[in-house]
Amino acid sequence: MTLQVKVGNRTKVTTTTTGTGTLNLGSAPTGFRSFAQEFTSGDQVYYVVIDDPDNPTAYEYGIGTYTAGTPDTLSRDTVFGSSNSDNKVSFAAGSKTVVSTPPAEMFSGGGPIPSDKFYSDANAPFGWELTVLSSGFGDDEGSWYTWNAYWDPSYEQWSRYDNDLIAFAIHFGPIPGEASTTHGINFWRALDSSYSSETPDRLIDPDFAVQGGWELLQTWTEFQTSAMGGGVLEGDGSGSTHGFARVLLPHNVTGTTWNVGLIWNAFPSRDDTDTTGDPSVFDGIEFDTSSGAVYHVVQYAGPTASDSPAGGAPIFSDVQRTRLDNLDLTQVSSGMLLKGPTTTYSAPLSDGVKTAVSHYLNGEADWFKVVLEATATDLGFTSGERVTLAGPPPSTTITGGMAFKLTATQYQLLLDVSGITLPNGGTGVVGGNTAIDPSKWKMEVTPYRLAAD
Repeated sequence: MTLQVKVGNRTKVTTTTTGTGTLNLGSAPTGFRSFAQEFTSGDQVYYVVIDDPDNPTAYEYGIGTYTAGTPDTLSRDTVFGSSNSDNKVSFAAGSKTVVSTPPAEMFSGGGPIPSDKFYSDANAPFGWELTVLSSGFGDDEGSWYTWNAYWDPSYEQWSRYDNDLIAFAIHFGPIPGEASTTHGINFWRALDSSYSSETPDRLIDPDFAVQGGWELLQTWTEFQTSAMGGGVLEGDGSGSTHGFARVLLPHNVTGTTWNVGLIWNAFPSRDDTDTTGDPSVFDGIEFDTSSGAVYHVVQYAGPTASDSPAGGAPIFSDVQRTRLDNLDLTQVSSGMLLKGPTTTYSAPLSDGVKTAVSHYLNGEADWFKVVLEATATDLGFTSGERVTLAGPPPSTTITGGMAFKLTATQYQLLLDVSGITLPNGGTGVVGGNTAIDPSKWKMEVTPYRLAAD
């Protein structure tokens, strides 16, 4: 259950508790209300304890849990500040005053509004809270929704409630480093080790660091693209030592060209690198809005391709470019083996010229892979056993029981089943091949072509 931290109206009582333990709550002075009158047992409340209302020397404020009983009590769950270096105070004997009021951090410096601060339970007495920082705070300005983090106006820096836990934040405001130009949604985290030895360890320091401090998990800009290096989701990396890995979202590269894919050590525009010490690689889909062409593209750039600011000429060269929308396979790299679709001719196999098959190789097939599969026992082969035949070269002359008639876009299988012979698979003896029983076999044919420039 999500609980809201509460504040009481005119809530003021006394306590005689000593030490750092749970406070036993006394009665309320005339004109004030007790915790029992304002809260329900189990409520989390803001509190302040002082040893002398007129001249306090010991004080503590934070969040506690009120429990009804005899006597009523208030646990001291989270201490925001105190006269004991912001730790629990070991109060001396004597009467102390306990009031319910929010700390100044909740208001000063554009701090969070108490009603927008929620906690999960008494064992995790901090949660998601809203902080609004006005103009003048640079990269920090905007609306923040934070967990285990609050704005500390004393340092004008973010702090943690619990130093041993990671802090998270969703920030609606400037993109880091571009406060005056680009705004969006930033997703942050700060590790429990993200603080400087020169500042209190609760402070998240350094601010907005790649390593340490607030780490930027992801940014979405006002232009509806993820902004870490462009239209990408970006993996961790140092940038200057090794390249970043990025998942490229639909991204406009040239105005008419859109890309989606994986890119390493390069910006989405592919005109610059993170570091000149590594090669750069892109593997993805490219869409040309002017022509409607869709390509699968693999590109590469050497380790010293570029270290200049983005905006220059593309640094990549195509390793492979395959057109997908019309399967124009003439645009693949030389030496690639192209495979057409596999066609199955069911049992019983029969003589004759078969129906023309489109092979999508954009040129005549160079050879065919022919596989026979037994559908019943024949010549020592049992059902399901397969035999690969040496497909004949393209020809209208039947050799080995088959031939292929070709065009640039199709092929036709010519069969003379009596010419398809196999050795007896049961004996393993090679030689003296016997014609197959065409009723007990089916055939698979796959065309291939070797691409050339």
